[in-house]
Amino acid sequence: MLTVFMALLWSCRSEDLLQEESLSGTSANLSSAKYASRSLWKEDQVYINKVQQVFLKIANLEHVRTKYGELNWDYAMSFGNFNETYALIPIIKDNKVVLLMEAVRTGNRVFFYEKDNKDLIEFFNLALYSNVIKYDEEINAKANAVSKISAFVCTTRWLTIGCFDNEPNCVPYTKAVTNCEFQGGGIPPKTFDPIGMDGGGGGNNGYEYPEIPEEEDPCAKTKNLLENQDVENIVNDLKNHLSSGEGGEKGWRLNKSGPPTETTQNSGHSVNFGDPSTMNGGYHNHTGTGVNMFSATDIATLIEIVRYQSIGEVGNGYMGIIAPNGIHYVIYFNGTHEDIPAYPFTPKDKEDWNTLQAYWVDTLPAFQANLYSSDSGNTISSRGLEKLFFNTLDKMGLSNKITLQKVENNSVSTINLESNGVPQSNPCQ
Repeated sequence: MLTVFMALLWSCRSEDLLQEESLSGTSANLSSAKYASRSLWKEDQVYINKVQQVFLKIANLEHVRTKYGELNWDYAMSFGNFNETYALIPIIKDNKVVLLMEAVRTGNRVFFYEKDNKDLIEFFNLALYSNVIKYDEEINAKANAVSKISAFVCTTRWLTIGCFDNEPNCVPYTKAVTNCEFQGGGIPPKTFDPIGMDGGGGGNNGYEYPEIPEEEDPCAKTKNLLENQDVENIVNDLKNHLSSGEGGEKGWRLNKSGPPTETTQNSGHSVNFGDPSTMNGGYHNHTGTGVNMFSATDIATLIEIVRYQSIGEVGNGYMGIIAPNGIHYVIYFNGTHEDIPAYPFTPKDKEDWNTLQAYWVDTLPAFQANLYSSDSGNTISSRGLEKLFFNTLDKMGLSNKITLQKVENNSVSTINLESNGVPQSNPCQ
């Protein structure tokens, strides 16, 4: 009964929609109609609304209608991006999607491009005008086959098309499409011209974007992270693991889709996080040998996670550890995609991950020693290892590109390396 009801519901929806689109093209200008999302998926409505404002401010709507068609903002899709950077807007002619406008924000400029992709156009037509009975999506990554650098962050969406009552021989089928956010490089896409002059109306330089979203500061990131129920459960599990005396490292990966999953253990002092392209973050404990700080391999894992983040999400990937002394550390990448080292990892001195990890292990005892005689307790070990962390970043060519946060006694601090070479803890407000 439910299936039949849903089929009838979507049948009515599609028939009504056909009528609406037909009327919209002949009376009110569809391109300027107020945006109200009707997409099947969750979209970045803030971005789409702002992009429409930019477009209407500069566009010659008669030119757009004549050259391209009507933009249907209600069915715009951001394909898994929620950082005010990306959207596709379908363009309608004669009740059919004929082209897509791609809107990409870089800094304070938004650029409009033509997206004449047959698979995507067909997908939009199905989403707008067909009897959709099921839909879903998966965010993944696509690497450049030559350099193996992640050139695009991609989202795969699919929908299942059912049958209308007047289609007795129809067989339901599923259509999937993968769209990769444009991140520069290669052959530039064709500029979409909303103005109708100068071969693009100045669009090659983009258009001013209103109210650039502020980057979340590391303190806010960590505080929000600690409020995440999955992270809270993981932190408690790792602390219990340390106190149980079982020994060895235990880890958890926080996946881009689905619940967290436990990692596999390589050895007593190592875990395998698996495919970084499907992760937002990872947590593990360090063992009872007194190693209270991220290793070179931990830093490298963070780099592999952010390699697959989209432009506006690159600072959201993280790694966390629970140290044997009870201190909880988190690291974030604070650079841009251009700052991410090439794959395989090649730091400035051309050493690989294994060589850097060997350096970290070899120099560990010296940094664990009492480097600051005026300190006492856990601070002696943690201050020394924090200094080792910053030395390792420098050796990896990542100085000032990784933020270190410490959680101790329910308070959060940012750790910086002062000009005198001594790590300094700055409590978050």
